Amino acid sequence: MYQSTRSLNPFLLSNGADLPSDLIEQAPEGVLVMDPAGSILYANRHFSLMTGYPGETLVSHRLGDLIPDEPSRESLSRLFASLVDDVCAETHQVLLSALECRDGAEITVEIKLSRLGAGKPPFVMAFVQDVTEQKRQQYLLYVLARHDDLTGLPNRMQLSELLATRFPVSAQGALLLLDLDHFRQVNESLGHEFGDLLLVAVCARLVECLPADSVLVRFSGDVLVVLLGDADRTRVIDVAESVLAAMKKPILINDWKYRQSLSLGIALIPADGQDVSQLVKKADLALGWAKAAGGATYSFYDGPVAQRVQRRHRLNVLLRQALERGEFHLHYQPRLDIRTGHVTGWEALLRWNQPTEGNISPAEFIPVAEESGLILEIGDWVLRQAVAQQASWIGQGLCPGTMAVNLSPRQFRMPNLSRQIAEILALHAVEPESLELEITETALMEDVSSAREILSEISRMGVKLAIDDFGTGHSSLNYLRDFPFDRLKIDRSFVICLGHDSQQEAIAQAIIVLAHALNLSVVAEGVETESQLQYLGANQCDEIQGFLFSRPLPPAECERLLRDRQDIATMPHTRASCR
Repeated sequence: MYQSTRSLNPFLLSNGADLPSDLIEQAPEGVLVMDPAGSILYANRHFSLMTGYPGETLVSHRLGDLIPDEPSRESLSRLFASLVDDVCAETHQVLLSALECRDGAEITVEIKLSRLGAGKPPFVMAFVQDVTEQKRQQYLLYVLARHDDLTGLPNRMQLSELLATRFPVSAQGALLLLDLDHFRQVNESLGHEFGDLLLVAVCARLVECLPADSVLVRFSGDVLVVLLGDADRTRVIDVAESVLAAMKKPILINDWKYRQSLSLGIALIPADGQDVSQLVKKADLALGWAKAAGGATYSFYDGPVAQRVQRRHRLNVLLRQALERGEFHLHYQPRLDIRTGHVTGWEALLRWNQPTEGNISPAEFIPVAEESGLILEIGDWVLRQAVAQQASWIGQGLCPGTMAVNLSPRQFRMPNLSRQIAEILALHAVEPESLELEITETALMEDVSSAREILSEISRMGVKLAIDDFGTGHSSLNYLRDFPFDRLKIDRSFVICLGHDSQQEAIAQAIIVLAHALNLSVVAEGVETESQLQYLGANQCDEIQGFLFSRPLPPAECERLLRDRQDIATMPHTRASCR
């Protein structure tokens, strides 16, 4: 059936090749010997088994006769010709090609061509390896790497390619970034298995409602991308609204009806960019504004969003310059004992008078500083300035009480925070009890166990601790009990309604009673009216702070107030009845 191995010996001997013919015959890959014209002179056993052709059938045929596609045949001819003409006997050529078997099936093979010895005429030896399964596995891995294993959708690896193929230069369309509202709570409360089922169901519904020419991609987690081609702004709005409408219908999971809303951020092509990173970045910014609006809506990057982004970018640049140029300064707002009217302390408040823009509100620039990381440098400067001011007042023989400084969430997470505080206090010879640090509920809730350790370490130093803006974050009675706070500050959003909103009054009263039960003193922020003051006094609030008594003051005015020892009873807008 097979060409005799003895027939291989003349080729080996005449070409000076020192190769055992028995080893070649039993080799685990196909081996061919061909003359300079490309005709097969010998085929080993493995090649015959691989292709189904008996050795004698292959003799005098060309290897190219078994290659089904013309380009591969032409490539083989070129490689073969270069070997025959090449004087270097060690030259090797490799070709990956399909090979047609006797039964008509095609396999993928790797063909390695080399000259056989150095004799003349120069025979060519081909080593042929079946790589069909290897290539199939590689293709499977390629497909899996480019598709999401949960939903079966294309994943982010395909996004650039899909964008390039569907949006040639100047083509009009949009990239929509979709995010499931409150999906984290779904996983936490109902479990990740339910979350996976919900995500798959949402994707299925989106496939049903999206236009046929759009592409849905799972970008990451619960974030999806829709590429919408040949679409102007009107069509994009229609698609976004149809998506929101489709998500209003309940989704049935395990016989349970669940409603899941989406938020969408939209970047237009080519107006907002043409590469994936630029479009996703802008769509993500728009998505953030949609989320901030309460979710279940959409927002375009252009217009107000673009203006806000440009503003934030400008503030980021100006903030860096402000640090270098010393444009920041501190004002201090007094905290007063509601019974005696005495000043019990001060809160250090950052102010920024920018040379070209004037006074910029902290509500505008603090979030930018937090996001960029500049808040660490700014916060360190504030802490140092406030402690230095406290030392100056004490050195002048004044009695300023405690100095309260706000810590940002990023500052609070700094690993060397307590050491930094100790160094600043030691530098200015200020007692730890004279410093109070205000921390928001949000900062605490990011890592409760770590927060407990940090607060305990600071408290052991003797520094006072206050929970700031109480009631606006993730309020929990547990952390009030477990964390070493000294003071609780009622947020101004509760104070503003005192005197005319019975529900808010009930909440404020409950907060005061709760804090006192936990041995915490209570400060009401944002006190601006007599009715607020009277209500707080009647309900045993300990201290008050707000414009009714004093705006935040520059240091010189604070010193004047401390020297005059003015009380709440002698300040404008106050009444003895609230004492």
